Amino acid sequence: MIWVFLVALFARVAFVLTLGRSDLYWPDERLYDEIATGLLNGKGFVASGYNSTPLWPAFLALLYKVFGHDFLVARLAQCVLGASTCALSQATATRLFDHRVGLCSGLLLAVYPPLVYLAGVFYMENFYAFWLAGTVYALVRLGQSPYWKSAALAGVVLGVTALSRSVALVLIPAAALVPWLATGVPRARRAGLVVVMWLAAAATIAPWTIRNWRAFQHFVPVAMGSGSTLWRGNCEFSRGDVGDRFLNPLDDFWKSRAPDDGAAERMQQLRGRLAGLDEAGADRILGEEAGRFIRENPLHCGKLYLKKWLVLHSAFSETRRQNEHVNQRNHFVAAASFYPVLALGLCGVVLFAHRWRELRVAYLVWGT
Repeated sequence: MIWVFLVALFARVAFVLTLGRSDLYWPDERLYDEIATGLLNGKGFVASGYNSTPLWPAFLALLYKVFGHDFLVARLAQCVLGASTCALSQATATRLFDHRVGLCSGLLLAVYPPLVYLAGVFYMENFYAFWLAGTVYALVRLGQSPYWKSAALAGVVLGVTALSRSVALVLIPAAALVPWLATGVPRARRAGLVVVMWLAAAATIAPWTIRNWRAFQHFVPVAMGSGSTLWRGNCEFSRGDVGDRFLNPLDDFWKSRAPDDGAAERMQQLRGRLAGLDEAGADRILGEEAGRFIRENPLHCGKLYLKKWLVLHSAFSETRRQNEHVNQRNHFVAAASFYPVLALGLCGVVLFAHRWRELRVAYLVWGT
């Protein structure tokens, strides 16, 4: 495991040292830097409900407090996290298969360009990937050793992962399948393991949920945005492509996707419903609109979902024109690194389908 960690660390540090020590490259980086700086200066956690996922900005603020407002030091800390992700993945693969498979998996991740790149930018994905790898390991351990302590540990790590990126909340109910499908364990004990895991996850998330209630006067487990995100992908202007992410009822991007002459009137009605609402109220209304659209257009939404599934499994997709980093070299690196890994994964699904019960954590994470 130490060799995987060292190879991964070397690759990430080598990349990070090519970046400007005082430069941030993306808007989200500046956002997280501002939140962290606010925490450091005693202003509290100042962010919208959509950006209220707490752990990555808090970790960044801690680094600033200890080492100063130094981007290089923060990136080096990300290198350590990224290398630890590879080591955790090696440990998981070793548990599921053998030492050889674990070593190959860890080394592939150690030099996998997208993961190396994430160590150099202040996005939450590098931090999230570490905790997601920890969740996978904890769930695999729980499936192989269905004990109370393993269930509690898995629940805590699930909760921390959700606090790292709120999309992981969906893993918490889905993870019940791990202890529930354990072989040779009485049904009552399996049910108890599920309850212990859920309670541990809820207890981990609860302090931040209470904070959100005080800040927004709404029940927000981790962060807002589920309703607006669902609407972007399931409304009359959705196309199932990456452009859906730019849909916003408060600007005019939808006009480039207007399906008919009545779209303007319907959008005006939606804006009327959103007028005067706070962020949580608007998110709820958009979620309701998306739900209505899905119920009324199930086949169309099924086609949209298929398109989104294909986009998710593409090495790259269209970006905004002003993105100066889009070029043929980067397209080639993305494709040359991603598609072989995807092919290996698909081959694994086929070759080891007979071991689905043992490998259920991998299916679970991919599926959710």
